[in-house]
Amino acid sequence: MQHVLCEYAERETLTATQAVKVVQDVFFNTSNRLYKLGLPLLPIQELDELSIDPEDSSQRWADNLTHLRKLLRKDPSIQFLRLQWLDYTRPDSYKTMANITHSTPRARVLPIKRAVRMFSERKFVGITKAVLGLLQPDTAAPGWGASGEYNAYPCFEGLRPGGRKAYATVQIEFQEHNGDEVPICPRTLLRRQVEKAESQGIEFIVGFEVEIVFMSREKVEGGFQYGSIPVNEGGHAWSTAHALRPDYIMDLLEEIVQKLENAGIQIEQFHAESSPGQYEFILPPLPPLLSVDTLIAAREIISLVAANAGLRATLFPKPAPAHAGTGAHVHISLTKSSEKWQSFYAGILKHLKAIAAFTYSQDTSYERVVDGVWAGSTYICWGTQNREAPLRRIKGSHFEIKCMDGLANPYLALSAIIGAGMQGVNDKQPLTMKDCHQDPSSISAKEREEIGIKDRFPKGIEQALENLEADKQLWEILGPAGDTYCRVKRAEKEMLDGMEEGERRNWLIERY
Repeated sequence: MQHVLCEYAERETLTATQAVKVVQDVFFNTSNRLYKLGLPLLPIQELDELSIDPEDSSQRWADNLTHLRKLLRKDPSIQFLRLQWLDYTRPDSYKTMANITHSTPRARVLPIKRAVRMFSERKFVGITKAVLGLLQPDTAAPGWGASGEYNAYPCFEGLRPGGRKAYATVQIEFQEHNGDEVPICPRTLLRRQVEKAESQGIEFIVGFEVEIVFMSREKVEGGFQYGSIPVNEGGHAWSTAHALRPDYIMDLLEEIVQKLENAGIQIEQFHAESSPGQYEFILPPLPPLLSVDTLIAAREIISLVAANAGLRATLFPKPAPAHAGTGAHVHISLTKSSEKWQSFYAGILKHLKAIAAFTYSQDTSYERVVDGVWAGSTYICWGTQNREAPLRRIKGSHFEIKCMDGLANPYLALSAIIGAGMQGVNDKQPLTMKDCHQDPSSISAKEREEIGIKDRFPKGIEQALENLEADKQLWEILGPAGDTYCRVKRAEKEMLDGMEEGERRNWLIERY
């Protein structure tokens, strides 16, 4: 069959598409009917619609379509394409456990046939310009109205199968209708910071740790509350084998790992964390943009599996007040010009009080910012293999940034971190702060002074936002995204401050 069809194609008796169609009919369709498999197959002609116009000057768009074509040829069962993005407050409001709630981006779903036709004509989904000013209940922060529209530009380099069967997922960037970039788009902001660094010969590899707490949801009058933690039989602690014994929790964890692998995400390891019901999945190191895209996809899959098991997977920073909190630690290495690591991290330390507005993005985040619990300390410092320092040096230019939780928008947080670090490189800033080998809260004020520890993290989001506004250098690095962020976060804070403590806790766990 192979030799005959190849010969016919070479003689132009059959086109390549017609030859493939013969194989499809003889093997796939015949088997489908004979064995009643009911398997879908994306028609070849639809894939061919994704041809690249040779006169198209946009290499980035051509590369995008290449990624999409490859995935559809590899997995013809895909029937839906999910376009996702993160706004400045993160997830949408969902009401049922059947939906994926915490850390879920906003999304549009396209039938794959419609997506293929649209993108072959270089057409895009239109999204209101208010999108980056919306709060969780879909009310707009001051300064945003109903006028204007962006294009949702799919970034297919991060395209991957989704957590649901027959779905693929891709992150988007916002563009004006004429193709101009939108400076306040979170993913665009990070891409710009990465491109600036690359233009100076510096590249990064980034990896995330996903800490998650599995909780049950209980019905109460007028709604639900989150209180019970399912894995709380006694003995649950960091890396304990006891927490990996119950079949129902191991079935959950193993299904998560399998679904992550199906989506092309090969985790490094998983283990029990300190708080009851808390587990950690360590994602692979990747270039910054792909790493964040992968983080979002992984969180979505974890949430989906938990929801299908009747559980709540939450990134809420302090779900069990008496136990350790939940972070979202970031590992960063300089893969080119790594000898400049001291200036890079000196820049981050210089601006960390302001960066905290992105990494600790809500008042509840600061409930986790305490000393003595390996959460990254209240003091701004660094230390080699010091898990009580917010910046833990591991080896060479490889640092773990511990001062971040799951409520943060990782595109914005990483933009601020890389932007501040690159400013330190550009300024050739020396790392004058000494290596801190102890818990900074356990030593004297004089000893902290000798090390060079001067500052502490803010105590709430308002103070963090004030630090951001006062940091003119970081403000300039971020451009209009800084002002947008401050306005949205203050509107969000006002909304949350109007809730009772228990209501606010439930409300945030429902969404994160």
